[in-house]
Amino acid sequence: MPSPDDRDARLTATLAAFADVDDAPLPLPVGRRLAGGVLDLGDAAPPTRRALLDALREAPALPGLRGLLLDDGDLRGRADGERVAACLSRQVSIRRLDLSGAALGDVGLRAVLDALGPRPCALDLDGAEATTPALRIALAEGLAAGRLGVEHLSLRAAPQAEAMTEVELAAWLAALARGPLRSLDLRGRAPPPGAGARLLDALAANDRVLLVALDLGADDPAVAALRARLAHANNRAPRSAARPPSRARLRAAASDPRASTPPLRALPAELDVADLEAFLRVADTLARRPDRLLDADDPRLIAVRERLLSLQRQLRREVRREVRTTRRATREAAREAARERDREALARVGIRRGRGANRAPPPVADDPDPNDRHTLHGAQRCYVCKAPYRELHPFYDRLCPACGERSYARRGAAVDLRGR
Repeated sequence: MPSPDDRDARLTATLAAFADVDDAPLPLPVGRRLAGGVLDLGDAAPPTRRALLDALREAPALPGLRGLLLDDGDLRGRADGERVAACLSRQVSIRRLDLSGAALGDVGLRAVLDALGPRPCALDLDGAEATTPALRIALAEGLAAGRLGVEHLSLRAAPQAEAMTEVELAAWLAALARGPLRSLDLRGRAPPPGAGARLLDALAANDRVLLVALDLGADDPAVAALRARLAHANNRAPRSAARPPSRARLRAAASDPRASTPPLRALPAELDVADLEAFLRVADTLARRPDRLLDADDPRLIAVRERLLSLQRQLRREVRREVRTTRRATREAAREAARERDREALARVGIRRGRGANRAPPPVADDPDPNDRHTLHGAQRCYVCKAPYRELHPFYDRLCPACGERSYARRGAAVDLRGR
């Protein structure tokens, strides 16, 4: 059994790994760091897990700690819920929390939700013991009222869980219509009849939602329309709005040896400092008088020359490969920067100005500035004449300048229909 000093040293080393932002997977004395700065404590022993949570509660804010996986852990009751809540209150950079399978009870989970508050985050509460109907309704009401900022929520139930009540369904529909949710997983609880059509009406008021997993059944007439609407929302959403990777994918990536950076190698066992110093002396001598190596007849010098030439060829290949990789990365970074400028310019055009607020732009906006014309990095085809263009119209995002001018000139046309 480790001594208290050993345990404190392990906890300190684990916390030190998150002092700076680092996305590389890394084994830790307690748990492991996954991609994205996620601390995985799923395999840690319950006493060690609780000790680390207490240490996080007392430690200063760690900017590198952006996620916490506590699934399949023996966390139970109000005390553990308040322990997790205190940790969240201290570590404000945490944006992902997984409590799947935890039996914290309503009081413990309410403390966790209060600690999260309006913080944008992803929350996993899968498992039959995770929530009760009253807490799920309170959670949905908190999202609809803006008291909670959870963007990605998973509440998958165990097989043969209780059916969803009408009150709970109404609360979730209100959360989807008015809350910050981007993805919601409620699989495992059968919804009331007619839930598909009501869900479609709720999504009409919120174009942020990218995923809704609900056991509607293949024969529900609203399934096809829901899939089309969510697919359209995913196509228009930025990459940063996507649902974060599942815990299984994060753990699989950390287990893949290609996903982690190998440690620095020590000096090979067959070499020592004396060997390296002798090699450096010989290399200095040959560098001053290369003719001794080129014109040598001694078989040992000939062998040295052959090995040096072979090493030179290998190093040259490695340098060329590194140069190609650096140039490729530089070109890709420049292209991504240009694409980002294109996306920003497209977001500023007049016709897109009302889309984020679920309303159309005014029929006639202020006259566009003729000098405010952005040249796109890549050409796109005009929606009307199909000709490729790169100069962006100040008002239209899918029309070439010529078609845009003609369409904008007719945009404010009006006809008096009184008496007809």
